[in-house]
Amino acid sequence: MTLHNLSKIALTLTAVLTFAACSDAPIVKPPALPASPLEFFQANGAPVQVKTIKVGTTPVKATFAGGTALTFAVGAVQDGSGNPYSGDVVLSVRVISTKSNMVLSNVLTVSNESPLVSGGMFFLDLKTPAGAALNINPAVGVGAAVPIVDNKPPVPGMDRPMQQFVGSSTTCATTGVTGVPTAGGAPIAAGDSSVNWCPVAGQFGIDNTTLPGSYVFSVFKKGWVNCDFFYNDPRPKTTLRVTFDAINDANTVLFLIPQSVNTVISLYTLDGPNKRKSYDNSLPIGLTAELVALTFNGGKQYLAYKTVTLSANQTENLTFNEATTAQIKAFLTPLN
Repeated sequence: MTLHNLSKIALTLTAVLTFAACSDAPIVKPPALPASPLEFFQANGAPVQVKTIKVGTTPVKATFAGGTALTFAVGAVQDGSGNPYSGDVVLSVRVISTKSNMVLSNVLTVSNESPLVSGGMFFLDLKTPAGAALNINPAVGVGAAVPIVDNKPPVPGMDRPMQQFVGSSTTCATTGVTGVPTAGGAPIAAGDSSVNWCPVAGQFGIDNTTLPGSYVFSVFKKGWVNCDFFYNDPRPKTTLRVTFDAINDANTVLFLIPQSVNTVISLYTLDGPNKRKSYDNSLPIGLTAELVALTFNGGKQYLAYKTVTLSANQTENLTFNEATTAQIKAFLTPLN
């Protein structure tokens, strides 16, 4: 066999092997987009921060990204039977302080249909390293410090008595005692934020040792905790009605994000096909805000938005455009 023929055979084998190698290479598919608002919130909400501490004979402090700190005094933790617990504790905490994270987590700031202005919120869970549930000793509590981001009233002259609220899956009933949520009403409406906020009694202060300071208070129960005051805007109120493109009505969520106010309001009340409205006569006339909607259909997700200044009996129309998750986040972040 000639050298020329050997070269041709070698080239042919190389081509075959190269083709086979390319054919066997795994095909990497992009991750599927969320099929519903719930899947979107689960994938993009505030992350869970996990820390392990050891409780026992001395107080211990855990600080999380964003600056929220929890201090566990001696005797602050109990096992599932109510007995004192000493040893390793696995803390799972989600911190939400911005409007974009409120939307992405679907944890908004409403108490019995009344908007709240948030000074910061977090979710707290406690477990043993083996996964057994632990609880906060209600006779001791856990010290919490939430950094102050903005201490200015949204409207000049607005009363803003900051207090502690706890998350509930029901509407709030009567005023509670220290550390006990005032929940006890009806389940919150389907489609609203995943959390309704109920006020709790108890001391609430400000620590100015390190400026701009922190809200300080005690937590007596696991779950969602929020520093808020009621958005008692003195201006006359109105109802906002919104109509949007008919893509997938059941998979559509709407938010009103006021400018210069750390609150997000859900517009979930059905007002007809592809229509939503705010709570009746709940929004202050003259408020400037971003009206934002998300919808999901057929493996695609869509974003619609518009800047609005509220007037009496206002109606708005929204047009959706297909958007990636990165584009949605890029739009929301400057609204903080």
